[in-house]
Amino acid sequence: AKLLIGKVLRATDFSKVSAGHVLICLDVDNFKGINDTYGHQAGDSVLETFADILKQVFRKSDIIVRMGGDEFQVFMGNATTDIAVERVQEVLNSLATSFVDFHVGSSIGIAAAPFDGTTLDELYANADSALYIAKENGKNQYAVFGETT
Repeated sequence: AKLLIGKVLRATDFSKVSAGHVLICLDVDNFKGINDTYGHQAGDSVLETFADILKQVFRKSDIIVRMGGDEFQVFMGNATTDIAVERVQEVLNSLATSFVDFHVGSSIGIAAAPFDGTTLDELYANADSALYIAKENGKNQYAVFGETT
């Protein structure tokens, strides 16, 4: 997936496209707590449900990657930050109604090419730093890189 995303970014002439690409980093809030309190089976089912929600919300053409642990990435080709924000809001809404025994939230960071970088490494660094802003602001929300301090 990393190679595919890199290929898309390299093939894009950002001076000619109307929409750029968006990289979204998501992680499951308090995942360790879910594992510790409810057990690893519960943790696994949270991750499966989380992945299913991402598959339902995002387009077939979007690239969804599990980075390991409780962290996921979504690469949206030919998308705007506004579209990404709508999708991320859908993810948060779905999460709010998907679990009965406990609440599962997600901290999410959004970065857009070409404004926040034109390589996967640049976009990841910026989406990841936006994710940390979302965490610091109280979790279960998103932050767009460059829009908050």
